[in-house]
Amino acid sequence: MTDTTQPTIVISAARLDHIATLAELGWTTFLETFEAENDPADIDAYVREAFAPETLRAQYETEGCQFYLLIVEGDPAGYLKLNMSGAKDNSTDDDLMEIERIYLLARFQRRGLGQRLLDFATKVAQERNCRGLWLGVWERNAKAIAFYEQAGFSIVGEQRFSIGTDLQLDLVMQRNF
Repeated sequence: MTDTTQPTIVISAARLDHIATLAELGWTTFLETFEAENDPADIDAYVREAFAPETLRAQYETEGCQFYLLIVEGDPAGYLKLNMSGAKDNSTDDDLMEIERIYLLARFQRRGLGQRLLDFATKVAQERNCRGLWLGVWERNAKAIAFYEQAGFSIVGEQRFSIGTDLQLDLVMQRNF
Protein backbone atom coordinates (compact mmCIF):
# COMPACT_ATOMS: atom_id res chain seq x y z
CA MET A 1 0.00 0.00 0.00
CA THR A 2 1.35 3.42 -0.99
CA ASP A 3 1.25 6.26 1.50
CA THR A 4 -0.66 9.09 -0.20
CA THR A 5 -0.87 11.45 2.76
CA GLN A 6 -0.01 15.04 2.01
CA PRO A 7 2.75 16.73 4.01
CA THR A 8 1.72 19.28 6.61
CA ILE A 9 2.39 22.70 5.10
CA VAL A 10 1.95 25.90 7.09
CA ILE A 11 2.45 29.50 6.00
CA SER A 12 2.32 31.89 8.94
CA ALA A 13 3.42 35.39 9.85
CA ALA A 14 6.99 35.39 11.09
CA ARG A 15 7.59 36.59 14.62
CA LEU A 16 10.54 38.55 15.93
CA ASP A 17 11.98 35.35 17.41
CA HIS A 18 12.10 33.90 13.87
CA ILE A 19 14.81 36.36 12.72
CA ALA A 20 17.61 33.77 13.02
CA THR A 21 15.55 31.28 10.98
CA LEU A 22 14.84 33.91 8.31
CA ALA A 23 18.56 34.79 8.19
CA GLU A 24 19.57 31.15 7.73
CA LEU A 25 16.90 30.51 5.09
CA GLY A 26 17.80 33.68 3.20
CA TRP A 27 21.54 33.05 3.31
CA THR A 28 21.24 29.41 2.23
CA THR A 29 18.65 29.99 -0.48
CA PHE A 30 20.54 32.93 -1.94
CA LEU A 31 23.75 30.92 -2.13
CA GLU A 32 21.98 27.89 -3.62
CA THR A 33 20.45 30.07 -6.31
CA PHE A 34 23.12 32.64 -7.19
CA GLU A 35 26.54 31.57 -5.92
CA ALA A 36 27.62 29.73 -9.08
CA GLU A 37 27.01 32.73 -11.34
CA ASN A 38 28.54 35.49 -9.27
CA ASP A 39 31.93 36.54 -7.95
CA PRO A 40 32.50 34.91 -4.54
CA ALA A 41 33.58 38.19 -2.90
CA ASP A 42 30.45 39.97 -4.16
CA ILE A 43 28.17 37.14 -2.99
CA ASP A 44 29.87 37.06 0.41
CA ALA A 45 29.52 40.82 0.87
CA TYR A 46 25.87 40.71 -0.13
CA VAL A 47 24.74 37.83 2.08
CA ARG A 48 26.64 39.14 5.10
CA GLU A 49 24.72 42.41 4.86
CA ALA A 50 21.33 41.34 3.45
CA PHE A 51 20.82 38.41 5.81
CA ALA A 52 22.45 39.78 8.94
CA PRO A 53 20.03 39.43 11.85
CA GLU A 54 20.15 43.18 12.52
CA THR A 55 19.28 43.92 8.86
CA LEU A 56 16.34 41.53 8.93
CA ARG A 57 15.17 42.87 12.28
CA ALA A 58 15.16 46.44 10.93
CA GLN A 59 13.17 45.28 7.91
CA TYR A 60 10.80 43.30 10.14
CA GLU A 61 10.16 46.46 12.17
CA THR A 62 9.53 48.61 9.06
CA GLU A 63 5.89 49.54 8.63
CA GLY A 64 4.44 47.85 5.56
CA CYS A 65 7.04 45.05 5.48
CA GLN A 66 5.87 41.53 6.33
CA PHE A 67 7.63 38.18 6.50
CA TYR A 68 5.85 34.82 6.30
CA LEU A 69 7.51 31.49 7.08
CA LEU A 70 6.81 28.33 5.11
CA ILE A 71 7.03 25.23 7.29
CA VAL A 72 6.85 21.73 5.77
CA GLU A 73 6.45 18.83 8.18
CA GLY A 74 7.82 21.03 10.96
CA ASP A 75 10.92 22.10 8.97
CA PRO A 76 11.49 25.68 7.80
CA ALA A 77 11.45 25.41 3.99
CA GLY A 78 11.37 29.02 2.87
CA TYR A 79 9.84 32.41 3.34
CA LEU A 80 7.94 35.20 1.70
CA LYS A 81 8.68 38.89 2.16
CA LEU A 82 6.00 41.39 1.15
CA ASN A 83 6.14 45.17 1.03
CA MET A 84 3.17 47.49 0.98
CA SER A 85 3.51 50.95 -0.55
CA GLY A 86 6.09 53.03 1.22
CA ALA A 87 8.08 50.05 2.53
CA LYS A 88 10.48 50.25 -0.42
CA ASP A 89 11.89 53.30 -2.18
CA ASN A 90 11.44 51.79 -5.64
CA SER A 91 7.72 51.08 -5.27
CA THR A 92 6.13 51.33 -8.68
CA ASP A 93 2.60 52.18 -7.56
CA ASP A 94 0.84 52.83 -4.26
CA ASP A 95 -1.88 50.23 -4.86
CA LEU A 96 0.47 47.39 -5.75
CA MET A 97 2.10 45.05 -3.26
CA GLU A 98 5.72 44.05 -3.81
CA ILE A 99 6.88 40.48 -3.48
CA GLU A 100 10.45 41.23 -2.44
CA ARG A 101 11.36 37.60 -1.78
CA ILE A 102 9.96 34.18 -2.42
CA TYR A 103 12.74 32.01 -1.08
CA LEU A 104 12.51 28.25 -1.08
CA LEU A 105 15.35 25.90 -0.15
CA ALA A 106 16.47 23.77 -3.11
CA ARG A 107 15.41 20.50 -1.49
CA PHE A 108 11.81 21.79 -1.29
CA GLN A 109 11.57 23.01 -4.87
CA ARG A 110 9.49 21.31 -7.56
CA ARG A 111 6.74 20.44 -5.08
CA GLY A 112 4.33 23.30 -5.81
CA LEU A 113 5.48 25.23 -2.73
CA GLY A 114 6.58 28.29 -4.69
CA GLN A 115 3.08 28.44 -6.16
CA ARG A 116 1.62 28.17 -2.65
CA LEU A 117 3.70 31.14 -1.54
CA LEU A 118 2.63 33.10 -4.62
CA ASP A 119 -1.03 32.22 -4.00
CA PHE A 120 -0.64 33.33 -0.39
CA ALA A 121 0.89 36.65 -1.51
CA THR A 122 -2.02 37.12 -3.90
CA LYS A 123 -4.51 36.51 -1.09
CA VAL A 124 -2.78 39.01 1.20
CA ALA A 125 -2.70 41.63 -1.56
CA GLN A 126 -6.37 41.13 -2.40
CA GLU A 127 -7.35 41.34 1.28
CA ARG A 128 -5.58 44.71 1.39
CA ASN A 129 -7.41 45.88 -1.74
CA CYS A 130 -4.27 46.05 -3.85
CA ARG A 131 -4.83 45.97 -7.59
CA GLY A 132 -1.87 43.68 -8.21
CA LEU A 133 1.60 42.43 -7.37
CA TRP A 134 5.03 43.41 -8.61
CA LEU A 135 8.54 42.05 -8.13
CA GLY A 136 12.09 42.29 -9.39
CA VAL A 137 13.85 39.22 -10.77
CA TRP A 138 17.43 38.94 -12.01
CA GLU A 139 17.50 39.00 -15.80
CA ARG A 140 19.61 35.81 -15.81
CA ASN A 141 17.27 33.82 -13.55
CA ALA A 142 15.38 32.10 -16.38
CA LYS A 143 13.72 29.58 -14.06
CA ALA A 144 12.15 32.31 -11.91
CA ILE A 145 11.15 34.42 -14.92
CA ALA A 146 9.38 31.41 -16.46
CA PHE A 147 7.62 30.68 -13.14
CA TYR A 148 6.30 34.24 -12.87
CA GLU A 149 5.28 34.41 -16.54
CA GLN A 150 3.35 31.17 -16.12
CA ALA A 151 1.61 32.79 -13.13
CA GLY A 152 0.47 35.73 -15.27
CA PHE A 153 3.22 38.27 -14.58
CA SER A 154 4.61 40.34 -17.43
CA ILE A 155 7.76 42.44 -17.70
CA VAL A 156 6.97 46.12 -17.20
CA GLY A 157 10.42 47.61 -16.65
CA GLU A 158 13.92 47.23 -15.28
CA GLN A 159 15.81 48.23 -12.15
CA ARG A 160 19.37 47.95 -10.90
CA PHE A 161 20.32 45.62 -8.07
CA SER A 162 23.76 45.44 -6.41
CA ILE A 163 25.43 42.20 -5.43
CA GLY A 164 28.53 43.47 -3.67
CA THR A 165 30.29 45.66 -6.25
CA ASP A 166 28.41 44.09 -9.19
CA LEU A 167 25.54 46.26 -10.43
CA GLN A 168 23.07 43.84 -12.03
CA LEU A 169 19.83 44.23 -13.94
CA ASP A 170 16.53 43.03 -12.55
CA LEU A 171 13.40 42.78 -14.64
CA VAL A 172 10.37 44.36 -13.01
CA MET A 173 7.38 42.08 -13.43
CA GLN A 174 3.78 42.83 -12.57
CA ARG A 175 0.44 41.05 -12.43
CA ASN A 176 -2.82 42.88 -12.00
CA PHE A 177 -5.91 41.27 -10.50
